[in-house]
Amino acid sequence: MGLRKAEAPVAVLAVFEVVNADKALYFLVFGEALLNDGVTFVLYEGIKELATIKTEDMATVPIISYVYVLLSFLTAPLGGGLMDSLLVLPLPL
Repeated sequence: MGLRKAEAPVAVLAVFEVVNADKALYFLVFGEALLNDGVTFVLYEGIKELATIKTEDMATVPIISYVYVLLSFLTAPLGGGLMDSLLVLPLPL
């Protein structure tokens, strides 16, 4: 999952309003944008907290903390994909 600019979903949503796009599609893009923003915020805050640890104190950080950080990087995109699939599958095409 890459970090992307916040303007992309906003521009798409603005176009959807102008062309009167299907509301389900509008809310699908809106929900994905919110999910992406939330994941980005959580990952940013986690990395910011890890950055405050001094180099000499790194050895005292429990190994499970590194496992939690690794799992958060793995589960964030997987959770996003799962939520997208749960939202898209019920939509009539």
